[in-house]
Formats: sequence, C-alpha cells, structure tokens
Amino acid sequence: MVLLGFSCNSEPENQQGMLLGRWELKEATRNGNPTESLSDLYFVFNADGSMNTNLPVPGMMEETRYKLDGSTIYQYSDSLPDEVNYHIDKIEDSTLVLSTELRNFHFSFVLHKQAATESAQ
Repeated sequence: MVLLGFSCNSEPENQQGMLLGRWELKEATRNGNPTESLSDLYFVFNADGSMNTNLPVPGMMEETRYKLDGSTIYQYSDSLPDEVNYHIDKIEDSTLVLSTELRNFHFSFVLHKQAATESAQ
C-alpha cells in the first residue's frame, strides 16, 4: 500500500518532465484502423504550459495551452469554450501513446520523441 501511494504521488511530476519536448507521429489509428491522413502530426509540449500541434482540431490555433492532470492532457485556448483531452496510454523516454475522441472518432497516436540534437538541425 505504501508503494502504491508513493507511485501515485510521484507519477504526475515524472510524466510532466517526460512530456516536455517535440513528439512526432510514428503511427495512428482512427476507430481502431490504421490511418495515414495524419502522417506529419507532431506535438510540442513546453515547460511554460504552452503547446504546439498541427492536429486539425476545429477552431484551435496551432499554439495553445495545456494542463497535465494525472494521465490526462487538457489542451485549451482562451478563445474557445471547449478543450481537447488526450489520455496518456503510455509514456517512456522516447515513446508517447495518446488517445482522444475527435469529431466522434476514437484516435490513438504512437509518437516518437525527437532528440534535442535533431530539432537543432
């Protein structure tokens, strides 16, 4: 029980640190079927709470804000009433798996973290 409590308390900080940086799409599914329509998809999570993505969400500007709460990323903009939620299914040093519901479709994204030296080129 003690380990479970410790694990739950430390998880968000660890996830926040691991989330920072640029993530590029490796594979995506829509309603469980592979889709290539998002082949250039990326997410960039910054330490100041801002994020950039080219995911086509109606009305969302490319740069928005985000909040990490447990295993959920809330993407929002002051100009929009609705936010987009992403569930972190898996996060490791170089792999991030997100799932979300958009336009009545279930999406799953497997993303690869771009190394700092890759982004400088």
